[in-house]
Amino acid sequence: MVLFLYLLGLAAALPAEPLDSEISSTFSNLNKLTKARKYLLSANTDKKDSANLLSIPELIEPQDYELGRFIPKFTLHTNQTISALEFIALKPLSIYKNGISQGIISIYTDGVLEIHDLAGDLLYRHNLGYSSSLIAATSNFDDIKFALVSPDDKLVIFTVKIDKAKNSPFTPIEFGNQTHKMSIEIKKDTESPLYQSAKPTCILHYVKSGQKNWVIGDSLGGVSFHHMNGTWLKRTESLGYPITSLDRLGPQLVFSAGDSIAVLNTHTMALSHKCEGPAGIITDIAIDQMSGAVIYALLDSKDVLVFEARHQQKNDYVCKNIGRIHSPSSNEKYRMNMIKDYLTVLGSNGELSLYDSSLLSKGIHIHPTQMTISKKNITPLFRTLKLQTYGSVMIFAKENDIAVYEIIQPKVPESWDMGNIRTIGIVLAVLGAILWQYFKKGKRPTPTASRKSKKNEPPFAKKRR
Repeated sequence: MVLFLYLLGLAAALPAEPLDSEISSTFSNLNKLTKARKYLLSANTDKKDSANLLSIPELIEPQDYELGRFIPKFTLHTNQTISALEFIALKPLSIYKNGISQGIISIYTDGVLEIHDLAGDLLYRHNLGYSSSLIAATSNFDDIKFALVSPDDKLVIFTVKIDKAKNSPFTPIEFGNQTHKMSIEIKKDTESPLYQSAKPTCILHYVKSGQKNWVIGDSLGGVSFHHMNGTWLKRTESLGYPITSLDRLGPQLVFSAGDSIAVLNTHTMALSHKCEGPAGIITDIAIDQMSGAVIYALLDSKDVLVFEARHQQKNDYVCKNIGRIHSPSSNEKYRMNMIKDYLTVLGSNGELSLYDSSLLSKGIHIHPTQMTISKKNITPLFRTLKLQTYGSVMIFAKENDIAVYEIIQPKVPESWDMGNIRTIGIVLAVLGAILWQYFKKGKRPTPTASRKSKKNEPPFAKKRR
C-alpha cells in the first residue's frame, strides 16, 4: 500500500510543462508538413488528375478547436474506376510496430482486386475476372475472410492466409503480385446462389453470440442469412421495399427499407417494433456504437433524423425521434458514417460535415465542423474504422482516387489539463494515506484470536461482577 501511494504521488507530481511543450511542438511540425505537402502537390503538374481528392482536407471555417486532427496516411491514383472498398484485418506480424494490423481491400471495374496496408503499400493484386460493388470482410485476424457478390448474383467466399515473406512457400507468380512485406494467399472457398427473385442491395458480416454469418439485403425487402461457407440459412419475409442499409446495434441487426427502420429478431426472423415514423424514404443509416443506443437515418430529402433507443417500452416504438439535422443542399448525394465522437456526413460536392455525437444524442444540434475533401463532385465511397490502439481511420474514394486519413482526437480541454490532473492525484494520495492510517490504528482482534485468548484463561475462571 505504501509503495502504491508513493508511486501514485510520484506520477501525480510529474511536471506537465514538458508534455504540453512536446504536444505543441508535434502539432507545429504537423502544420509545417501540411503546408509542404500542399506545395509539392501544387507544384507537381503530373499529378493534377489525382488532386481531386485532397491529401490534406481544407477547413471551410476555422474550427480547429472542434476537430480531431486529420493525419494523411496515403493517397492513391489508379487507372480504373473503384467499384467497391472495405477494411480487412491483417495478421499482426512484427513488421507493424504500431500495432495497426488493418488493410484496405478494393475492387475495380476491370475485375482487379488489391489489398493495401494503411501505409499505402500494395500487399496483393489479383485479377478476379469480374467486378463487384458489394463486399464485406471479417474483422478478426484469426480467420480472415471476405465475401462479394458476383455479377451473376452468387455469394463468393474467399479465405486469406498471411505469412512472413521469408518463411512462406507461396510465390507471387502463383498467387498474384505482392510486395516483400508479407506473403498473402487468397483462395476461393465457395460460390453459393442467392435468392433468385431479387437483386442483392447490401451485404454485412454479422456476429452474435459467437455465431458468424454473411447477411444479404435484397431489392424485395428480404434479409438472407448465410453461413461463413456461403450455405444459405434463412430469409425474412419480403417487405416490398429494397433494403438500403444494414448495421449493428449492439448484438442486434438493424436495417432500413423504404420509410422504415426496424430491428430484426435473428432467432424468429420476425421484425421487432419499428422506429418512430421517419416520414421519408431512408437511403442510409449509421449507428453510434459507442453509446449503442443512437441511430441516424439519412432521408431522400437529405435531412438526417436522430433516433434514441435507450428507453424502449412494451408495445411501443423500438426507438423515438429526438431531432432532425437539416441538409444545406437537397441537390447532393450523401453518405454517413461514425467515428469516435462524430457523425460524419459526406456529400457528392466533396464537403465533409462532422457533428458532435454527444450533443446530437441529447437532441442538441449545433453547426458542424465542415471541410472540403474533394475539389470536384463525387459519387462517394466512404468507410470508417475505429482502431484498437486509438483514433479512427477514414477512407474516401472518388472514381479512380483513394485517400486515407487517420483521425486523432483533439487535445484535452483546458479545464482538464495535466495541471488539474496532477492536483487531483495529490489529493487522492493524501486521502489514501489518511484512510490507511485510520484503518491501521482501528484494527480489532479477529474472532480466531479471541477464541485463542479464551483458551489460555485458567480453569474455573469466573467473570467479575
